Amino acid sequence: MRRIIIAFVVLVTITGALSALPFWIGIEVENTYQRTGQRLNNTALISSIDINFNRGWLHSTANTQIKIRGTDTRVTLVDDISHGPIPIRRLLQGRFDLTPILARVSSRISARNREGVDIIPAFSAHTVIDIDRSGKSRVFAGAFKSFSRSKDTLESAGFAGTIRFRPGLERIIGSFAMPSLRLTGVATGVEMEGLETSFDFHDGISGFSVGDVSVTSRKLIYRATPQDPSPLTATGLAIHAGARDRSDGVNATLQLGIKNFVAGPSRLGPGLIKIQFNRLNPATLARLRRQLTERKKATDKIAKTTFSGLDIIRDLGRKSPRISISHFSVGSGREEVQGKGTLMVEGDKIKPDSGLTTLLYAVNASVTLSLPQSIIPSLVTTQVEFELATLQALGKIPPLSVKQTNKILTASVAARTPGWTEKHFLERRGTNYFMDLTYKEGRLVINGQTIDSSVAAMYPIPDR
Repeated sequence: MRRIIIAFVVLVTITGALSALPFWIGIEVENTYQRTGQRLNNTALISSIDINFNRGWLHSTANTQIKIRGTDTRVTLVDDISHGPIPIRRLLQGRFDLTPILARVSSRISARNREGVDIIPAFSAHTVIDIDRSGKSRVFAGAFKSFSRSKDTLESAGFAGTIRFRPGLERIIGSFAMPSLRLTGVATGVEMEGLETSFDFHDGISGFSVGDVSVTSRKLIYRATPQDPSPLTATGLAIHAGARDRSDGVNATLQLGIKNFVAGPSRLGPGLIKIQFNRLNPATLARLRRQLTERKKATDKIAKTTFSGLDIIRDLGRKSPRISISHFSVGSGREEVQGKGTLMVEGDKIKPDSGLTTLLYAVNASVTLSLPQSIIPSLVTTQVEFELATLQALGKIPPLSVKQTNKILTASVAARTPGWTEKHFLERRGTNYFMDLTYKEGRLVINGQTIDSSVAAMYPIPDR
C-alpha cells in the first residue's frame, strides 16, 4: 500500500510539473518576444515595433506591427505559438514530435503600404525555438505580382529561405533563393534570374554587427525603357561583402565579379574587382549610424539634424584608414585590362576642427592601370556602341538599321581612336598602355606629369 501511495505522489508530482512547464515556457517565450522587440525598435531600419502578445497555457498568439523607417510600409506578423518542452497541442492534433523545445511558431507575414494595399502577398514562416533560445526559421512565398502607386510592377516566381539564430540574435545565419524577379517601371525595367543570397552576422566587439553577405544572380537585365530593344545584360554576377572588427578598427572587404557584360553588340568579361577597407574607426561609424538614423527619423518632420559629412571624414581619418583596390580586371575577347590602387588618410596630419583643405592634404592615393594596345579599338567601339544604344533607348535618335549603325560606328571609331589614349591619360610603353596616377600633398600626378587642376593649384598649402 505504501508503495502505491509513493508511486501515486510521484505520478501526481510529475504530471503537475509537466502541466506547469508549458505555462512557464509561455512566460519565457513572451519575454523573448519583448526583448527582441526592444532590441530592434527605433533603429536605422525600423522606426517602431508594436507587439501584442496573448499568452495561454499550451499555446499563445502574437501580433507584431513593424513600421519601416522612411517609408509608408508596415509589416505584420501573425504568430501561432505552441509551447514546449513537448508540444502537447500538436500531439493532440496528431502531430507526433517528442523533441524538447521552447516553442514552435507558425507565422503569417504581410507587407502593406499606407492605403492597406499588399506590397507583396502574405507568405508563411515556421520557426522552432530550442530550449537554449536559439532557433531556426523556414520561410516560403509563392509566385506573386504587385503594383505600386507609381504604377511600378514587382513580379516574382516566389522565394524560399532558412534563417538560424543564436539567443538574443547574437548571431544570425541565413540563405534565400528566388528563381526570378522583375521590376518594371514607367521609365525603366530590371530583371534578375537565379537570385540567391546568404549572410552570417554576429555582434562584434565594436558594438556593430559584422560578418559576411553574398549575392549571386545567373542573369541581370536592365532596360533604359520597358521596350528597350538593346538592354544591358550581365551574366554570372557575384557580390560579396565582409566585415571584421579588431582592436585597431573595423576591416571590410567588397568583391564584385561578373562573367559577361553585354551592351547591344558590345561584349565585355569576365571582370573582377576587390576592394579592402582597413582601420575604420568604430566609434565614428557608430556616430555615423546614429546620425543617419536621426536623419531618417526627421524625414517625416522635415527637421534638421547635426549630420556633418566633413566631421565624419575627419574623425574616420584619425586612425589613418586605408582603402585598397587589390585587384581590378575586365576582359574583352582574349585581352584584359588590369589595375590596382590604394587610398590612405594620414591621421596625424588632421588637426582638430580642420577644414576641407587640410583633409585633402592628408590624403594619399595611387592607381596603376594597364591596357594591351590591341584592346584600344575594342574599347573605343564599345564606348560608341554604348552611347548609340543609350541615345536610341532614350528616344534621342530614331531607330537605326544595321547598315546605318555600322556606318556611324566606322566613322566615329576612326575619328576617336587617334586621340583616345591621350585624352584618357594613357601612355604607351612597348605593346601596352599604362596610367600611373598618384595624389599626395594635394598634387595630382599622372604618368609623371603634374596636373594643373590639382588641389595644390587651387589652394595654398596650409601651415603645419
